[in-house]
Amino acid sequence: IFRVPHGWYGPQVISGAGELGMHCIGWSVMAWDWNKPPADTIERRILHGAFPGGVTLLHDGQDTDAYPEADRSHTIAAVPRIVETLKEDGYRFATVPELMALDGTSS
Repeated sequence: IFRVPHGWYGPQVISGAGELGMHCIGWSVMAWDWNKPPADTIERRILHGAFPGGVTLLHDGQDTDAYPEADRSHTIAAVPRIVETLKEDGYRFATVPELMALDGTSS
């Protein structure tokens, strides 16, 4: 499985990944959390865009040697609230391979 950086898909990326036996995936909702918005903004953006079968993109960090200012504390603070709210709304969580198996795209 290959998450295309920045979502920059193109025929060469897709065919190259396919030649390596990889499936390209994207996301359906993201919080633009690399800009370090407050946790409540991250939470609101994700909850607003969530839908069954959707894929959420959050960033877990950057190379802290190259980017010592990398700080994901806002994302970390938002995740438990996002998970709790979605579970209360009846969502369950699955991995991307599990989602692919559900729609028949995995090989």
